[in-house]
Amino acid sequence: MLYLTKGMGVSQTVTSPMYFGQSAGFTGSQSKASSDMRIGILAAFNEVNERYGGAGGRQLSLISTDDMYINANAANNTMSFLSNDSILALVGYVGTPPSQAAAALIQNQTIDEGASMMNYIINNVITRDVAVIYSTDDFGKSGLQGLQLAAAYSAYSIRVVCGFERLTLDVDSCVNKIATAYPYIGAISKVIKLVKNDEQRLFTNSSTIHFFVLSFNVANIPSLVGSNYTTNVHVAQQVPDALDDSTVLSRTYQKAIYKYFQTSNYSQASFEGYICGMLLAQTVQNAVYNKGDKSDVVGSVYSTGSFSISGLILGDFNNNCNQGSRSVYVPMVKPIEYGQLPNTLYTQALHYITGVRAAFNSYNAVGGYRGKKIHLEVIDDFYNAANALNNTIKLINDYKVIGLTGYFGTPSLVASSSLIISKNVSMIGSYTGAINFRNPFSRNFINLKLGFYEDVAATIQFLTGQKKVRRIAYLYQSDAISAFNTFSLVMSQMNLVAEGVATYQVKTVNITDSYRKLSIGDAEAIVMSATSEAAAAFITMVKLDPENLYPNSKDIIICTGQFTSPDIVASILASSPIDFKLFSDNIFFMNVMPMTLNSLFYKAFSEVCPYKTSTAFEGYLSGRVIVDTLTKLEDSLLTKDTLINTIYYASRMNLNDLQIGDFIDGYCNQGVKTLNLVKMNPSANNKSTDYFDLVTNVDNSFVTIPSTSCTIQTSAAPYTFVMIGSDVNKVSSSNFQFALGLKAAFSLRQGQIVAKTYDDYGLSNTTSKLLDIALNKDRALAVVGFNGDESLIFKYSSSIPFISPFSGSMALRSGLLKILNLRPSIRDEMAAIVNYVSRVETTSLIVQKYSYSSVWQSGLDAFLEASASGLQKPKNVLMFDSSDSSLHSLIQIASSSNNLVILANTSNAFKIINATSLFGLTYFVSGNTDYKLLLQNVSANAQLSSISQNILSTQAISFNIDNYQNHPSISSYVDQVNSPTFLSNNGLNPALWRQYIGSKGMEGFMTGQIIVSALAKMDAATSGKRGLNFLSDSAARDALMVNIFNSGYSSQDLSVGNIKYCNASQTSKCVNCNQLLRSVYITSSSYNGTNMERNNELYVFNFETCGVVITPANVAPIYIASFTTVSAVVLLIICVVCIIVYVKVRSHVKIGNAPKTGEMCVAFTDVQNSTLLWQQYPEEMKIALKVHNDIVRKSIRTYTGYEVKTQGDSFMVCFSNPFDAMDWAIDVQRKLLDCKDWPYELILSSYDCRTEWDEMKNVIFRGLRVRVGIHMGRAEKIIDTTTSRPDYFGTTINKAARIESCARGGQILVSFKFLQCVVESLINADSGERATNERWIMEADIQSSTDDKSSTETNSQSTPSSMMRQKKSKRRMRASFLSQRVVESHENVLYRSVGEHSLKGLAGRETLYQIMHPTLSSRVFDEKDEAPDNLELDYKQPTEYDTNGSPMSPPSPQLMTKPFLRSSSNQITPTNVTLNGFYDEQNV
Repeated sequence: MLYLTKGMGVSQTVTSPMYFGQSAGFTGSQSKASSDMRIGILAAFNEVNERYGGAGGRQLSLISTDDMYINANAANNTMSFLSNDSILALVGYVGTPPSQAAAALIQNQTIDEGASMMNYIINNVITRDVAVIYSTDDFGKSGLQGLQLAAAYSAYSIRVVCGFERLTLDVDSCVNKIATAYPYIGAISKVIKLVKNDEQRLFTNSSTIHFFVLSFNVANIPSLVGSNYTTNVHVAQQVPDALDDSTVLSRTYQKAIYKYFQTSNYSQASFEGYICGMLLAQTVQNAVYNKGDKSDVVGSVYSTGSFSISGLILGDFNNNCNQGSRSVYVPMVKPIEYGQLPNTLYTQALHYITGVRAAFNSYNAVGGYRGKKIHLEVIDDFYNAANALNNTIKLINDYKVIGLTGYFGTPSLVASSSLIISKNVSMIGSYTGAINFRNPFSRNFINLKLGFYEDVAATIQFLTGQKKVRRIAYLYQSDAISAFNTFSLVMSQMNLVAEGVATYQVKTVNITDSYRKLSIGDAEAIVMSATSEAAAAFITMVKLDPENLYPNSKDIIICTGQFTSPDIVASILASSPIDFKLFSDNIFFMNVMPMTLNSLFYKAFSEVCPYKTSTAFEGYLSGRVIVDTLTKLEDSLLTKDTLINTIYYASRMNLNDLQIGDFIDGYCNQGVKTLNLVKMNPSANNKSTDYFDLVTNVDNSFVTIPSTSCTIQTSAAPYTFVMIGSDVNKVSSSNFQFALGLKAAFSLRQGQIVAKTYDDYGLSNTTSKLLDIALNKDRALAVVGFNGDESLIFKYSSSIPFISPFSGSMALRSGLLKILNLRPSIRDEMAAIVNYVSRVETTSLIVQKYSYSSVWQSGLDAFLEASASGLQKPKNVLMFDSSDSSLHSLIQIASSSNNLVILANTSNAFKIINATSLFGLTYFVSGNTDYKLLLQNVSANAQLSSISQNILSTQAISFNIDNYQNHPSISSYVDQVNSPTFLSNNGLNPALWRQYIGSKGMEGFMTGQIIVSALAKMDAATSGKRGLNFLSDSAARDALMVNIFNSGYSSQDLSVGNIKYCNASQTSKCVNCNQLLRSVYITSSSYNGTNMERNNELYVFNFETCGVVITPANVAPIYIASFTTVSAVVLLIICVVCIIVYVKVRSHVKIGNAPKTGEMCVAFTDVQNSTLLWQQYPEEMKIALKVHNDIVRKSIRTYTGYEVKTQGDSFMVCFSNPFDAMDWAIDVQRKLLDCKDWPYELILSSYDCRTEWDEMKNVIFRGLRVRVGIHMGRAEKIIDTTTSRPDYFGTTINKAARIESCARGGQILVSFKFLQCVVESLINADSGERATNERWIMEADIQSSTDDKSSTETNSQSTPSSMMRQKKSKRRMRASFLSQRVVESHENVLYRSVGEHSLKGLAGRETLYQIMHPTLSSRVFDEKDEAPDNLELDYKQPTEYDTNGSPMSPPSPQLMTKPFLRSSSNQITPTNVTLNGFYDEQNV
């Protein structure tokens, strides 16, 4: 309440504070409301003082006195305030006594509240059954008066009126009185609790009674009765709800309270105090302070009239009305609701609920969320899906839950999942491991425990790995279909067959039939997905073996999964009739909860939860995750959206010492990343409910998944293959048919392989974009059945393989590893046609003139080549382009021909047939033409339909719907497609299955079988771990193609040739043949418009080679012999001359780069662990060493180095220029990394040659790892008498060799002297001076002039002076060139110190530095002797002097952080210019 005082007083200085008085009951019954009111006022004053400097430059200050909620004290305090001229106004009086002491204003306001409450009951609650309990003081009587007035006005009657003495809780008699009248309304917190509990069973509807409270009592209701009693409680207030985050006023109030008092305990009293304080601040701000007396404050209120406090309108204050608030608010006091649907038939459900509530209660005890308690609303669904859906609707719509948790069982969650997603509600910690809620990703489902897949995969890996068993049986609950499918998938991946599978009925423990069924096999282990009670019953029956069905019952290993609570099973088994101490080592549980006895999180759980079971722990964990999320939301608006967003934004949660996450939006909704292996405690006590009294953790982190991953690698995303073509999704097209056959083959892998189809509408630009999507977004392993611009195959095939492209182009059949052709080439087709029409003299060839594919030109060339072999020669050849002149020529040709061979796409082929249909011709179209679509177009034309049987086609596979059963391969394809489940899954009508199959579909099916076979073999090689998922995209694609070519394909009834990857002795990236089929069928079709394919086989052309070999016509033998002899002699002479010239030139170049005695750069290289590699991979290392040597030597020539010698795989190289040495070292490392010719067996199998990636998925290691060491200094040149080649010796050589030995594979280490020389050269180059040490230039120039005698000695007209001028000019040109090169060619090269190292055999320690190119900067090496931050260099350099004769400081090894220029004092100083040169890695 705000009271303004009038009167004259002593004027105050403008800068003195403004004082305001408050009398309230800081002790007594209204202590909390009084304190909260004071906090609210102070929050408003502090905000005004801080933001605006107070009012009129004066600070606002509050003086509060305690009246203990006693009338006399309140009156005395008020009189004291009024007599003090410093008090400008009274504010924040709480309750009736202080209000009466200030002014008789409270009565009218309470009447308003009572009347408003009655109107709310009449209009909103709609009831005539009303009872009133009131305090027998002025406050209660005023409220009763308002209720009675409103009721009388609306012709309502109040059934019961009962008063109780003020300041007491003596309401028992009133409760008994109103109980007999079946009331609908009550008041006061004790009444609420008595009625809600209804221990005397006085109320038949206690759970549905609504309670209505006036004024401040709302602040105390949750704390007095508990958050579980606040449902259906309504409160009348003069101000909005303090906890309503949707209003600006509430949010600004909350921020002020939190900022100035560091608390989030918000209340209506402090909210009203805040409003009063802000109103008072506005009042005094508007006042005119001439004298600074109280009358100015009073006058300001009435002169202003209305006030706006963050959107809340107070007033209009005038001579007839002194009341500010004109609204009464009736919010419902309700906690933050969280919903759960358990199945309380099971003990686990009750324990889970207890765990969640334990976490919530701990949170509520410290204030909850902004003063709101969090409450768990539990509704039992009795494990019924229909109930689950209805209850979910009720929780979301009626209870307005902010989120859900702990749904028990997959059926309940499946039934509700669509609603959960549509309402955007979070489901945190559902009690199911079904993969449906993990993959594909759905952000609404926050899974804490790992799923069935991880559970089952870890169990089977444990059995086959540690327990060495392979005969595994499986038992599951009848509705656990997801768990069974997961078990089947894992067994298939690990190349295992279940020894037996049995099920038991849900909601029962009747496992007798399962016990008998599983005894039929010879199982060494049994895996169960069963409830705790059923699992215990089954274990007992198997171990007791009452029917003697299990000869090895004592030795059978039994493993349970996440359906089962280990402690509950152990408790049941502990009371069984057999001694389980004898068998405890053979009973294992896979616990999905990270329970560790000594962890801080477990300690926190055990302190607040009465049950110490794994299920209670899981419930507690779910509650803690919810609480942690709310804690992170303290400064944000709580909604369903912000709750979910906060989880993914935070990503990781640290709960005591337990880490949950990472949650990654769009990818991973999995929290716990570990599985614990548990076994029964031999000393288990069945009366205990403590987890660690019943079971023992064998391994606390049996399976651990990296936090940034989402699941065990074996359950990674399916392999993806992409098909791109026009009309690929149109049922009538051949592309669709191919795609369907491909999907049919992939379906054999149960969702592990996905075929995505994209329609490019025949547009090359669209095709290119789709290929980019396939490569970078889909991360497809290959493009399958590509039917587009052929040039795009060559553009993209270096990055992604193309399997079974529709093109018959010869350019795609040149032995390329990344392209596998299923169908014969256009050359093979033309050979077949030529052979078929060899006795017919009038065959003409019509070729499409313009095309993005070379296939038609290849066809023309092949036809002419085949004709030249002595068979059919074409009568005419026409390049057809659809023009009028082209059509005219076509008709002329057709009139004199019997056959037309058409090499054109479908639309042009139709035009040609349509234009020549009257001549009765036989047409031959290539398999590259869509034969099915062409026949459809012809048959649709009434004038052409009769000639459809005259249109023949070359086919890779002959297919006829009427007799496919005679071909096993085709029959397998048809049976797989003709599956109602498969067709339904692809949105097709099973009744029309005959229209979906054909020769193109068979090609797709064969392609899919090839892929599936290769993937299966690769998975088997990695023990079912889906090997390609462990590789980068590029390596996975390469490995796939290698396996396809090595595996090949076999068929009983199709002519299939051998495709083979090159032998180890050959180049590592070639293939012997990349075409599979070895037959061409010429067929006609009896197409009748039913869309069913009936190809009539007319001719089969078989060939055994990799494509047809066309033998040219014979040439006279004598001429062939003569030509061959002469050619051989000439060729031999040319070869000899070339070899002599080459050797001389090579020798000159090699020796010409050898530095003379003096300063030079010396480098050594060596291959990491080469000895071990030679022992393990001798054949592969032969190839790898050749690749390595070629790269190193080519780079030596590029950077004018001199190869001194090699020893094994080590090189010694010398350079005259340090930049050449550095560029050479970097170039070698980059080319070794980028090399595509490493043997794949070496990369995939060898640890030292493995591929590694950085965090950005860039390849940083691949192939042999070579270390490089470089030093600069003086060395002596000698000529080796054995080799006649220059060699070098001296300390510089020894030091360079020792530096190389300090490096790791892939690392470049250099000495300080070498680095210093490079830095100085950069300084000079950047400042425009000479780019390098002039001595290097002169030596290089002199050596060049010495070696190149043709340019010096042979020039007789040259004089010594002219020669010197030439040399100087040459030197200046080289200096200028080198200066430019130094600045431009070394941008962004990195370096860092690797510390001091002792060099073997050399005194002292040397500071070494690592040189890196940016593309190699993310390489990490296991350094030893790491240098300290402030490194003292012990390298002694020659002292240099400036122009004044003062000694110069040597450049610091850290000086390359930025570019450096010499200042006027010749000191090296940094500038702020971007460096064209080196950067310190620490500052990049």
